[in-house]
Amino acid sequence: AGINISQARFYDVMAYNKGVHIFAFESELRTVEMAFKKQNGLSFDYIRKAFDNEPVYHDNKNSRGMYPVFLNYTFTGTPELVRDFLDHKEVEEGTASRICFTFIPENKEVIPAPMIYPCGSELTSLQDEIDALSTKYCYTQDSSGKDIPCKETEIELSYIEDALSDWRGDQFIMYSKDNNTSRNRNRFRIATIAFQCAIVLHILAGCPCPDNTDARKAVTAMALYIANYCMERYLYMFGDIENPQQQKPPKRH
Repeated sequence: AGINISQARFYDVMAYNKGVHIFAFESELRTVEMAFKKQNGLSFDYIRKAFDNEPVYHDNKNSRGMYPVFLNYTFTGTPELVRDFLDHKEVEEGTASRICFTFIPENKEVIPAPMIYPCGSELTSLQDEIDALSTKYCYTQDSSGKDIPCKETEIELSYIEDALSDWRGDQFIMYSKDNNTSRNRNRFRIATIAFQCAIVLHILAGCPCPDNTDARKAVTAMALYIANYCMERYLYMFGDIENPQQQKPPKRH
């Protein structure tokens, strides 16, 4: 879906997608900013609701009811544009802490060798694996080509939950030493981001059972790496904005 999708069209998609996520990609962050300013366009509120699949209410002649927001997205832009896009208000309202940030390295003097893509039987094997995962966890297609959503599948991730629980505790200890209120405020949300990523990692690892300790250790290590990366990246980008806000005395009403 394009980020310029209207609210009305977005509601219609949410009403009939039966839990299948939609994905929006935009390489120009300024385009996203302009789309959010349109009267009938999407807004930061949809970004925030998508994090927990919170519902939105809609009422028109085509659809009426509460629909969970299933939306994934990737936006790219310069660091300056990102800071302008997610200003003090969006940091305070929690929009920024619901996003995974990463830095695209600049080109060096020597252009790296192009990636060697798989081909032949190796490519076929990967395609078959992706098709099998899609059939089990995403959707299938009927004879007419219509997408049929799969039923929800439960996977056992208590080992990841335990590891991230310890990680949250470690983050609190770090906060008690450096007094970085942004770290304390966002440790639960960033742990949630890492857990969501671990769902995919666990599946790609073949859903290792408790006896497969090596695979589970690898998934756990990657989940903790993601948690640390997201935390430190967020603190680097927005810590100087958020910390003074958290240190202000509460207003009396």
